[in-house]
This record gives sequence, structure tokens and C-alpha cells, in this order.
Amino acid sequence: MGYDLETMRAVVAHALGPPETFRLEEVAPRDPKAEEVRVAIHAAGVSFVDALVAQGKYQLKPPLPFTPGSEFAGVIEAVGSAVEDLEPGDRVCGSRFGGAFAETVTVRAAAEPKDFSCNLRAPIVVWNGRGHQVINEAPDAPVRAALFAAATEAVQAA
Repeated sequence: MGYDLETMRAVVAHALGPPETFRLEEVAPRDPKAEEVRVAIHAAGVSFVDALVAQGKYQLKPPLPFTPGSEFAGVIEAVGSAVEDLEPGDRVCGSRFGGAFAETVTVRAAAEPKDFSCNLRAPIVVWNGRGHQVINEAPDAPVRAALFAAATEAVQAA
């Protein structure tokens, strides 16, 4: 099942605003529920959506206090009782509404190819999502529009 942590470090926002108002704090990690895993984060992407959410300019507002960060990659350190296909030590990536700017995050996750670079895993979730969104919202648009949208997310993350 993994090991238990008493505390971890996380970026915490007590109010929506610029990143300089956020603080690095010691917080208690959340144990995984039955169908969840806790991931030790090795990389977290930073996207335009993260900036909008942090400033309160995104259409959805997080409950306060919150930990920003929507995309991550890392290694599973604990699994819930109903998880069968994943185990501690598996490399995973994921995306969620907040929580990735921390040492661990508890989520549902999917295993990935073993030869996939750890540094590229975190932001690829949102980049791929942006291209997918453009294709679905404007099916008659040229493919290059979807690629441009995905590349724009990648440049913003870099």
C-alpha cells in the first residue's frame, strides 16, 4: 500500500491573486481512497490555465485555501484498496483542477509507457487536451490550427 507521510510541502494560496502571495507550507498529505493513488510528484507543468485560476480569472474558482497546479508526473507511493492495475513505484501522469504544486497529490491515475521522459509527462496532458479541444470545437478547422493551439500551450508552459 505504500508508506505514510506525516507532512509534505505544498504551495498554498489563501486568497486568489498573483503567485507572490502564495506560500510554501507544511501540510498533511491525503491518503488515497479505495480507487485512488497518492503520487510523489517529480514534475509539474505550469500553464496559462494555472495562471488564470490562481488570479481568480478562470471560469471555475477553487475553494480556498487551495494548492495550484493542474498537471503532474511522478511515481505512485500509495494505492487505495480497490486499485488493482497500479502499485507503488509505477510512473504515472495526470491532470486535475489544482493540487499539483506539492510534493504529493492524491488522484486517479493511469500508467504510461516505461520509456516516456519524466520531464515531458506533466505538461503533455494539457497540451494534448488543447489540441483535442480545438479539433472537437472546430472540426472543419485545419489540423495545423489544432497543432498550433497545442504548441501555444507548450510554449506558455516553458
